[in-house]
Amino acid sequence: MQTKLMTACFCLLTASAAAAQDSKSSSTFIGYFRSTLGGAEAGAPMPAFQAPGSAAKYRLGNENDTVFEAGIDHRLAQPAGAPAGSYLQAVFMLNGYAAIGNSSDLNGAGIVQAYVKMSRYLGDFDIWAGRRYYQRQQFNMNDYFWLNTAQGAHIGAGIEDLPLGPGRFDLAVQGYEDPNVNSTVTPGTSGTLHSRMLEARYRDIVLSEGMKLNTFLSYTARPEDTALGYKSEDGTAGAAWLNMNIGRSSNVLMAIYRQGLGIAQAPTNARPIREDSGSGYDLSKAKVWEVADNYQINVDEYAFELMLLTHQEETGKDGVKGDKIQWNSAGVRPVYYLTKSTSLALEVGLDQVKNEITDRSGSVTKSTLAYQITPENLYWSRPTIRLFATQASWSDDFKGLVGGSTYANKSKGWSGGIQTEVWW
Repeated sequence: MQTKLMTACFCLLTASAAAAQDSKSSSTFIGYFRSTLGGAEAGAPMPAFQAPGSAAKYRLGNENDTVFEAGIDHRLAQPAGAPAGSYLQAVFMLNGYAAIGNSSDLNGAGIVQAYVKMSRYLGDFDIWAGRRYYQRQQFNMNDYFWLNTAQGAHIGAGIEDLPLGPGRFDLAVQGYEDPNVNSTVTPGTSGTLHSRMLEARYRDIVLSEGMKLNTFLSYTARPEDTALGYKSEDGTAGAAWLNMNIGRSSNVLMAIYRQGLGIAQAPTNARPIREDSGSGYDLSKAKVWEVADNYQINVDEYAFELMLLTHQEETGKDGVKGDKIQWNSAGVRPVYYLTKSTSLALEVGLDQVKNEITDRSGSVTKSTLAYQITPENLYWSRPTIRLFATQASWSDDFKGLVGGSTYANKSKGWSGGIQTEVWW
């Protein structure tokens, strides 16, 4: 049923885009797709190799799922007398996801974007409202969204791109609905927790040629819910990052701190943590900080990406030996161009985790060699088709927690296959 609904909505979006070409408005078909056909030892399905307690994994030759996003970016016809440089925008996007073993039924996860933006109508800034991927910040090599305040939100609104001094200012509010929360008052019943976040960004502050500073602050609050037995809570978050571009290279250096409800449930789920999330939180003590650097360069003969990250989380509730989870990560991906449309990519990633809650410590090392076919010799050139071979090893403390059932009693494993990835 869900797949049929996805197909019908997809056809509707495509038809709407075609119809828009005959009017004064215009539409762009947008989206993303990736899928992998892979296997492992003894013909088993392809596993993913990720360190338990880490928030991400190195992705080349290590993505065993199927992801699909499709939508319309529609620019509406401007009324007579509209301000110069203004536009009206409506974006609508659906997505689908299938974990390994369920790829024959690409279930729809619903509407991930549906918002309207009025640009330069009330002044030199934009106004928007709805559900959107709002200024997400991501590291490509491990697909880690380190700042992602709106994905999973019910709805949001804000002003954006307001010139202010040497930079630009954004102000937004996000509303979160956390469904199916078990009541601590009446066992066997559940309900929805509601929370709100106010965030501000002052970004694109020019420090020098090719270097810009960006900042972020947020406050999140949850009212008391007597029916579910949850008291009122709040939390904050703050971040700063430098974008540096020199020639054909770029670098992002970031630091972020989160406290209480300022901590998100997951990198792609911006809903605030709850007291019963994961192994449990004391929201008055919970905090997360991380520092990371991501470097990329693309020249005629090769491309290269470097990733360094350190992350510490304190849940506020002691486990076996304490309440801290320390995650350190380092990875490199050199790409050598063989011809105009082919390349060899090697990715090596190391994730180290010390988990006081479970009293497990160790590392996962993942290496992948991939032969890639792309339209041109650019790191971000898509679509791409990759033939890959992956090898991984991990600490004895992580036996049974890495590599799925195929490698349940082992400390190393391999996989191989073919992947396609495209965005438009």
